[in-house]
Amino acid sequence: MTSRAAAAMSAAAKTRAEQGLRDLIRRGDPITFRGLAHAAGLSLDFLYRNLEIRRRVEQLRVQQRRTPPTTRSQQVDPDQPSSVVRTLTARAGTNWGQ
Repeated sequence: MTSRAAAAMSAAAKTRAEQGLRDLIRRGDPITFRGLAHAAGLSLDFLYRNLEIRRRVEQLRVQQRRTPPTTRSQQVDPDQPSSVVRTLTARAGTNWGQ
């Protein structure tokens, strides 16, 4: 394999790692090397050896520990009406026809 091909493969793997981190964050999953390896389809060895990715994972882990996890009731479900919509709908229903 040429150095150009190796660099391209490494860049593609870094991109997958960043996307995997975004996916873990979006889902609220714990940031772990094993979870990232699974999400990005990368080896643990690659993640640990790549200092840039390793530092990013460690930084996100610290941030995640400082931020309290959201409970299921705090998460917004886009398919469910907000409390404002529910309140206005209920009010409109009780005042309908008056």
